[in-house]
Amino acid sequence: MKARSSMAGVLTAYEEQNLYQYSDIDPNKLILTHGENGELKAAMENQEKASTNPMGVLYHWIKGENYDISSFSACLAGRNAVAKRVKELKGKKASTEKDIETVNAGKKSATTLFKKKDDVGNMTAKVEKFDAETETQIRLLDVMTIYLGGPLLDQFKREKLALYRRVINQYYVTEIA
Repeated sequence: MKARSSMAGVLTAYEEQNLYQYSDIDPNKLILTHGENGELKAAMENQEKASTNPMGVLYHWIKGENYDISSFSACLAGRNAVAKRVKELKGKKASTEKDIETVNAGKKSATTLFKKKDDVGNMTAKVEKFDAETETQIRLLDVMTIYLGGPLLDQFKREKLALYRRVINQYYVTEIA
């Protein structure tokens, strides 16, 4: 756009340097520097202000689409984090139950080296806490899976398809015109 607006200056310089000489120094044969064509030169110089960059609109639209996809991807990452947390809680529960069995049997392992039979109550409370938290996380995971995979995904696809249809239709209208 800046190149287009500077074109008036280039053409004016060309007329003043070359065309003026080739037209036998007749100012009536000039176009931009002719006295009656001042509006043409001003219009060419102001073209940058009057026109907009069509790529700017496209750039912002694509940037918005990338943000939409990133936000949906972040939702899926959050769901995957909850699934990972459920797996961790189940692992901790199994490990604690194994430690309880080891302590009750009177054996020692790396994790139960400093534990006594009196600590079984605390470990049992931990198992119950892990159970409760696992149940809550599983409920959250189910809700997220149902919502993300169902209504949210359907709405996302519906909105994007409607937008793409409008863009393609506008493109066709512009091309036909």
